[in-house]
Amino acid sequence: MVFKAFTEPQWAAVRAVRPRWSDDNVRWLVVRRKLEQAGVDYWAMHQHRLKNLPPRQARNALQVNDRHLPLYEAWTSKYFQRRADDHRELLYLRVMNVWTGQLGGKLAFSRGPDNQPRYSLVTFMTLVLRPILGRKTPRPTGLADIIDKKRRRRAVKKSKT
Repeated sequence: MVFKAFTEPQWAAVRAVRPRWSDDNVRWLVVRRKLEQAGVDYWAMHQHRLKNLPPRQARNALQVNDRHLPLYEAWTSKYFQRRADDHRELLYLRVMNVWTGQLGGKLAFSRGPDNQPRYSLVTFMTLVLRPILGRKTPRPTGLADIIDKKRRRRAVKKSKT
């Protein structure tokens, strides 16, 4: 699966998340382009990583001045081990930045009686990420954790300034 662009029904669902946003206040074409570009960039980085990652036994064959050594070092680091994937983290950040920037939303959600995260941001991220990530799209509880992580980072930055 490689993401190219949202279909019209997918995009209509994304736009319907916050119907009170009028077309006058939001430049939807810019928002769509930014979100689609984030998805295209994610897949380009992901495929490049998979295609160019040498097997572990090739590590010893690489010379210190080999141009592939820095890529190998990065892609075998803790940032890409097991379920960690910095490209996906960057995608989440870009989607949240569109939400707080162009759309003027807040990094917030609430929990319903069933303790499931709810709010427009969780729905928005689900609708944006599902066409890009497919089955790897986080569930609402995972998205809530991602949002909380971003809020904590933001709070730390504010406290340092």
